[in-house]
Amino acid sequence: MSDTDEYEFEEDYDMDTYGQDDDSPLTTDPEDSKPVQHGELVDEDEDDAEGEDMAWDDDDDLTSMVASSHALDETTSEMVQEAVTLAQTHLADPDVIQFTPLGPKFTLSVVDMHHATRQACGLTQADPLFLHLDLTKGFKRSSPRPLITVCHGPDGQPSTTSERPNPRFSIGIQLVSSVQKFIQDRWARKDEMFLVELYELAVERLTNCGNMCMLCDRELPFPGLKPTICEDKLCSYQLEKLGIGAGLGLIDTDIIVADFLICACLAAASSGSRIQFALPSMPTAEGKDETILPGRVVKALAATPVLAELPKDDDARSDALKEADPLLETIIRWIFATNRAHVVSMSPEEQFVEMATPYQFRISTSTRAHASAFESMKQRHGSFYAWHGSSAANWHNILRNNLKNASNTPMMSAGAAYGPGIYLAKNSSTSLAYSMRHSGFGAAMSLSRFWNSQFDGNLHILALCEVANAPQVQMHHNTGIITCTEETCVTLRYLFLFTATGAPAIDAEKLTPKEYRNDTTIVGMVPVSEIDPKHLLVTSDNYAWDIQELVQLIESKHGVFINGYTRLGFNNKDVKAIINHPSGEGARLSKLEAHNAALRKKIPEHVFRRLQDVGKICVAEVGEDYSKSTVAILELKAFIEGLSAEVKDALEKAPFEVQDSHSRLPFRDTVMHELELVTSAGDCIHRFGDFLMQVRP
Repeated sequence: MSDTDEYEFEEDYDMDTYGQDDDSPLTTDPEDSKPVQHGELVDEDEDDAEGEDMAWDDDDDLTSMVASSHALDETTSEMVQEAVTLAQTHLADPDVIQFTPLGPKFTLSVVDMHHATRQACGLTQADPLFLHLDLTKGFKRSSPRPLITVCHGPDGQPSTTSERPNPRFSIGIQLVSSVQKFIQDRWARKDEMFLVELYELAVERLTNCGNMCMLCDRELPFPGLKPTICEDKLCSYQLEKLGIGAGLGLIDTDIIVADFLICACLAAASSGSRIQFALPSMPTAEGKDETILPGRVVKALAATPVLAELPKDDDARSDALKEADPLLETIIRWIFATNRAHVVSMSPEEQFVEMATPYQFRISTSTRAHASAFESMKQRHGSFYAWHGSSAANWHNILRNNLKNASNTPMMSAGAAYGPGIYLAKNSSTSLAYSMRHSGFGAAMSLSRFWNSQFDGNLHILALCEVANAPQVQMHHNTGIITCTEETCVTLRYLFLFTATGAPAIDAEKLTPKEYRNDTTIVGMVPVSEIDPKHLLVTSDNYAWDIQELVQLIESKHGVFINGYTRLGFNNKDVKAIINHPSGEGARLSKLEAHNAALRKKIPEHVFRRLQDVGKICVAEVGEDYSKSTVAILELKAFIEGLSAEVKDALEKAPFEVQDSHSRLPFRDTVMHELELVTSAGDCIHRFGDFLMQVRP
């Protein structure tokens, strides 16, 4: 076919014929839609109003945008089908690329991603990502470049495109940016390996997402765990002006971590002579080529209101922060977006009682390469736990660049009396002394004098690290100090924050990390360590179960999958793990599950409408007494009582999977169980409304 010949052998084209080298919306000045080069500064004086066109709305569904596109014409369809077929012959799994009426569709598995990276990217389900190329404008070398869409899971949400970035889908933005750059480089000279290499690039960027800037695709000098930006001014501009990859959602999902990150930045900005190491990069003022100076960062953060008292509505919260200080929202968004570590508050059940502080976190700062190197060292040499202490002023940098061997460099803050290396200790009291040096707030200055942090008192931070017992690790037995010259021998596992109370003196070897959230089984109270390994099941919330006991519990509840510890429903991933447990014990639940799922058809349309109407009332109401919501919930309860036995049975047993709008985590439950939680257990009214609004036939 002549068009195929053109696809394979067409002469080179002058890219200037088709516009700028980089016309991506991710690198476009939203104020006038002019293409700008990476690093090029935009005109500061133009009207900001047009930039609002890029705003994202929760109701936006980009999959419908793709679905509504025109199909490929006959010639292009033949070219694309041939290219896809050819690419499939070069791939180990040909099914990862498929032909669709709009162009090729790539399936990107998340299974090989580090679990902490998946969590940090918001990929809470094991479903793959899908990357679509819309080639409806042609596949010739002279054709316009394609629209790129990335979405997650079978329902296609969340999603983002090269025309309209979704600021809440950072990994999607990164994949679009990387693929876009690849297409810009290769579009006019694509060959039979074009689609293969595009797929391989996407897989590499997904599994190592913390290695490259999520916006310009440049390599980061200090790789991290999750998508973030480099220090290029244009990337900072897009982060702050458009909100790409930056959000305030952390305040909703983990307010203690949000508080901690703000404190760490404030300490770094207050660190005086060490500012260049504590705070190596700074945000820029919105829409301007002006770096915000450390003193101005301190002033803005000092005005931060109590985080728990901020409005839940995104716009109202932004207004409240700007009212406190015009730069405050920009700085906090920058703090959250540039943090490369994955930090999660530990629940009371997970915490180390011996540490005597409620502020305990799991932490991972390791890239895939670092984690792989550490595990290799650990397999060869074994490992042990040790403490690391560093002043509050240093943690803003550590969270972005990991622990570094700073001995005998300008970054060194505590000397190198025992030689070069990362310094650790057997006992927490030794590391605590290091954490009290060069405090960003002064030796006895309280955080509460700076802003409304929940950390009342001078902040000291200790890390519990896992250390590979390799030759690069030296024990100085008389002092209890440990030095490690190789950074990949150390990985951060836990953080502990102490204020006025101080930290207890504990040997790390006596502090055994808790493997599961529960110590015994829920019914028989059998120690988890005594569960037959063949019957052990660990659900995604890190509870350990005896599968036989769990199956009996679910059967006693007529097939409703409820976690007896949390009283919340298991998510779909856990339900599948229970039913498909290798022991075969869960197989008998499959009939119950299918029966209950079919009960959704028994619920009349007017009942679904009533549920969604009540959900809207619960979500919309803001206040302390929630009077309208309370009335609506009580009326709903009475309404359900008047339904037929068949419909009530369906509302009690039929499972619905929804997504928490704040945490973006999926959860699954029945209508009656959610109603019980909100009326009897004092569950969140907004969460209940969120659930009802997503209940569908």
